[in-house]
Amino acid sequence: MTKLEAGNIHLWVCFYNEVEDETLLDRYFSLLSPDEVQQRNRFQFEDDKKRYLLTRASLRTLLSKYAPVPPMSWCFEKSSQGKPYISESHGEAAKIQFNITHTENLIVIALANSCRLGIDVENHKSRDASIEVAKRFFAPREFRDIQACEESTRQKRFFEYWTFKESYLKAQGMGIHHALDKAAFRFPDSRGVELICDGGDESERWGFWQFSLRDEYTIALCVEELFPGKNKIQISQIQPTGIETPLQMELCRVSDNGSQ
Repeated sequence: MTKLEAGNIHLWVCFYNEVEDETLLDRYFSLLSPDEVQQRNRFQFEDDKKRYLLTRASLRTLLSKYAPVPPMSWCFEKSSQGKPYISESHGEAAKIQFNITHTENLIVIALANSCRLGIDVENHKSRDASIEVAKRFFAPREFRDIQACEESTRQKRFFEYWTFKESYLKAQGMGIHHALDKAAFRFPDSRGVELICDGGDESERWGFWQFSLRDEYTIALCVEELFPGKNKIQISQIQPTGIETPLQMELCRVSDNGSQ
């Protein structure tokens, strides 16, 4: 059993298109609940079906590393805002907080103990940045910063802001459709990030990290700071019931109250 200490954040990465063993995929399918099976079958495209299968099987298997609950037995509920969480029927195991994000060929699951967290990933090379979205929904200072970037770096800067915003809103249990300009970010230097709140929140409550993976994925993590400056992040690559290996990701930005 893996112990998830308070203040530690575990990130688990799965490149789902690299899982091709049909026997293994059948094994993953057997871990899903009836509701998850129905949800998977609603997807039209095979890539979406596979991503959903690997996401749910990975989450169930990972949670069973931290608590004595079989993967098939986990029960989940949703908040009024639609954010999933572990059912209180699991007792102490319900203290495990998780958040999930995905993009093409990549799933990232973040886990922590008793603190809210949010994570987001975008492929800044294959997905086009929308300057119109930035103009309409980003804070004015963010839009000006994006406009001031060289054309070669403008797209990456857009997704730096986008993933930070998404991770923060997800940590609070809200979707990206909420007011994006109420959570503004500032980059004081090439490695830093600061949250500028305009919604009654306290920016000091939250720690932020941003990583680059394979020079194409931008990953942002937001964690409610129970132990400011003392967080430890562990990153691993996983197949749901397969091999686990440590994974190196480049740390690109971190807030002052974060640590690595």
